[in-house]
Amino acid sequence: MTSKTTYDCGEQLNIAEAASLYAGLQNSLKLTSHVELSAADVVKADTAGLQLLVAFSRELARTGGGLTWSEPSQALVETASLLGLDGELGLA
Repeated sequence: MTSKTTYDCGEQLNIAEAASLYAGLQNSLKLTSHVELSAADVVKADTAGLQLLVAFSRELARTGGGLTWSEPSQALVETASLLGLDGELGLA
């Protein structure tokens, strides 16, 4: 198992991409319990996408791992803040 893996969030963290996002995150979890999300390209995020990330973050924490961010976009940070999830996701 590697010490950390990076997952590229792409441009969309929304309900339309939820299934793909879930599959990608689960694959990352098979490699390590420390995941860095590359989110510089995110232009749209919604409640479903961010709820999925909250659940993933909690799963990582439960297994002794953690979630970190690489250059979260302003759109992502603003949406997380608007939904009150910025603290939970470590984006505050």
